[in-house]
Amino acid sequence: MNRRLFIKGLTVTPFCFSSYTFSMKPQDNEASIKMFGAKGDGNSDDSFAFINALTSHYANIYIPSGIYILERSIALTLHKHLHIRCGDNVIIKLADNVNKTMFILQGDYNHDFSWEGGEIDGNWDGQAIETKNTHGRFNDVSHGLVLNKWRNCSITDIYLHDFMGHHVNHAGNVNFYAKKIKIRSHISTNFPDGGARGDGITGASRNNYFEDIYGFSTDDLIGLFAGIKWLPNASSAKDTIIDSVYINNVHADSYLSNGRKHYTWHAITIGVSSDYEIQNIQINNISGICKDRGVGIITYVTNHDYDYFGIIKKLSLSNISCDVVGFTGKSYLHSPVVLGEPTQNYKKHAGIEKTIKINYASISGVSCGDLSTINTCVAIGNISSRLLNISKVMLGSQIGEDKKPFLAISGPAYLDDVVLDGFHDDTNNVIHFDIPNKYPMRLVNKSNSLNTKTNKIKLSVNDEFMGNILYSKDDFTPLNKIR
Repeated sequence: MNRRLFIKGLTVTPFCFSSYTFSMKPQDNEASIKMFGAKGDGNSDDSFAFINALTSHYANIYIPSGIYILERSIALTLHKHLHIRCGDNVIIKLADNVNKTMFILQGDYNHDFSWEGGEIDGNWDGQAIETKNTHGRFNDVSHGLVLNKWRNCSITDIYLHDFMGHHVNHAGNVNFYAKKIKIRSHISTNFPDGGARGDGITGASRNNYFEDIYGFSTDDLIGLFAGIKWLPNASSAKDTIIDSVYINNVHADSYLSNGRKHYTWHAITIGVSSDYEIQNIQINNISGICKDRGVGIITYVTNHDYDYFGIIKKLSLSNISCDVVGFTGKSYLHSPVVLGEPTQNYKKHAGIEKTIKINYASISGVSCGDLSTINTCVAIGNISSRLLNISKVMLGSQIGEDKKPFLAISGPAYLDDVVLDGFHDDTNNVIHFDIPNKYPMRLVNKSNSLNTKTNKIKLSVNDEFMGNILYSKDDFTPLNKIR
């Protein structure tokens, strides 16, 4: 989506996403939370001051410098505009043994919400002992911010860390905006390598805008899931709809704990459940280092009760520079970009006809560094698509005859046209097809510099399906299978 149009759609009222100058004093239209009895001394319980301030007739609440302790969950349904601004050096901390979500702030679809500034501390070490749920992941003891059912919902310049659950959840907002958000998950006792919970920002709002999101997450740094009622107060189907997604400038970081380096599990994960569709997804400028995967459009999640077999009308990925360091072997699942489920090991009850549908996909500028332990840059499987445009994918330098493919299609797929562009004279240009199309697919090369007899894109193809790949003999060279 055009960024200008997206932002235009978000700015419905004068309140929405205004740029404040941080100061130590409330502005003329703001009420200080200390008017409601907050101490901010790091010892007193300021819970009731927060409740009274947020439910007052004031739309603009200012939180001055201090350490604010919350000994109870702040769970409110509001029928007004609410805008919270933190001054410098504001810390809001969950007290020991609360074992509940810190803030649940729910609107009525007709008002706007914003939160700017501050540090929100989940105090993991002070909460209950970590336990596992029925899916084998740790139980959500405490989320950070849960924001539901606002017309325009904005969070900016916030540092959230150490929650025993997701740091930010959102659902049912017409427009959701997150900018300059830093996340630092706590290392799970039962899952020290990650992949359990501990998301950065996860949810399903109708229109989503993310920019400048960075930090360390033990699961998804950003997760968007259409058609799934993640939250108990996402009561209706409309609270799970996603129409559009714009993500720009995300950095997945590592974290050193007890002398051991841990890596963000996923930078971005997007899922669409059956009978739901997302109109437009645009993801640009993703960097950093991940354990399991960089950017993924998933088809199912192991040990969950649902599959992600929905529809994405248009998908655009550009400038994905992400190392993946967690796994070795021959799997394509652990790659900078993964569309679908590039493996034969899909769920037994899901037949070959069961795929996620991505009508049109454009992938440009995918690369990885020397730290990666991957087998390909872009992996595709269990998807249907009319057109895939893939350009400027670089796996990095390779030595020897056993070249790794820059593109792997592995697992059931129904692909009409795959168009390749922007590739240069590089002997490492290899595509691997392992159980590709059941029906014919056209492979097109628009990279003029490769249109010579000696410099061609090399195809490693499962012999059984070789006849279903239509390609120009001048642009491609069939190889023996790589593995």
